Amino acid sequence: TVVASQFINEAFAKRAGLADEQIGLGHAFEIDKSLEDSFLLELAQAQLVRQLFPRNPIKWMPATKHKSGDIFWSHRVDGLFDLVGVMTGQSIELLGMMTEAVHNPFLMDRFIALKGADYVFNACRHLGDELRWNPAGKMVARAREVLGDTLVLLTRVRGEGFFSAIARGAFADVKRPVDGGRGLVGVVERLPGY
Repeated sequence: TVVASQFINEAFAKRAGLADEQIGLGHAFEIDKSLEDSFLLELAQAQLVRQLFPRNPIKWMPATKHKSGDIFWSHRVDGLFDLVGVMTGQSIELLGMMTEAVHNPFLMDRFIALKGADYVFNACRHLGDELRWNPAGKMVARAREVLGDTLVLLTRVRGEGFFSAIARGAFADVKRPVDGGRGLVGVVERLPGY
């Protein structure tokens, strides 16, 4: 659903007259880290997004969904997140905080995140330029699977209608009824001379 949402957001932005360089898209490092080869799956997703949208600013968001109170494991996951970000040329990288599942990060937690990201980005600056993807490997297969699933979802959304798909929860199981939801308060009809 993330890649489908990115295509939809890109289409809306282009209809509004924005150039690729003005269309910011986002995605996150959210696969369950306990899964075997979860790092490969994350790297495949990030590389797919970069290849699909080569000129767009991409906001790359850190793992939060599966974090616990183990700050040492969390810091290690944040390092892998930084590695994926630099390898795949994510434009805007938010920083993971090792204590975010424990409390609001302190200033020192933020310093550690900055220092760790700086190290990874400096040490691995051109790593992505040096690697080639195995056409018969797991990562290419994962990227193809995600892109295929995206096409199936977008085809279904096109057939049923965008608002119906949103009401059904087609995107990450978040349901918003056509005649409900949030955000209507404060919306006013535009005057003809606007």
